[in-house]
Amino acid sequence: MIHSRKIRHFQKGFTLLEVLIAILVLSFGLLGLAAMQLNALQSAHFSYQGTIANLAAKDVKERIWAKLLELQEKEEDGEVVSYVACPSSAENPPSPSRLSRVMDDANVEWRDKLPEMEVVLTEKVGTSCGYTVEIYWLDERFGTIERDEGDGLYSRYVYHVHLPGQAFVVK
Repeated sequence: MIHSRKIRHFQKGFTLLEVLIAILVLSFGLLGLAAMQLNALQSAHFSYQGTIANLAAKDVKERIWAKLLELQEKEEDGEVVSYVACPSSAENPPSPSRLSRVMDDANVEWRDKLPEMEVVLTEKVGTSCGYTVEIYWLDERFGTIERDEGDGLYSRYVYHVHLPGQAFVVK
């Protein structure tokens, strides 16, 4: 009889306190994993937006290049010749309408890819065929630029373009 009482006293198993502590530790671990997942999703979204802005900027570069390759005509020594030149070279003074058409076309093409996306194309002063392409889009989470008062925060992607703009005569 004494022997059976000792067996009851040394029964094995977990106490309620041990189970509660294990659940608490597991909960903190799962909360940490959820926070890491949220951070990974935010980073992936930001990367996606940057990729879209990069593609838009390269598209603008290609549009400028296409304008560069349009044949221009001028009179030289009494003869009309065709030539290819940078839109801002001395032989072919900058035409605001040429650059604004490039910018307008890009804005129409890329407008719906990012929220309130806008392409801004400016000529680099003092360079031949140098441009800066700026892509702005509304980004409340990662934006750092306030463009208009109370309009929200924007992100900006800047792409510098330098095209070979030497003029040459096409005969």
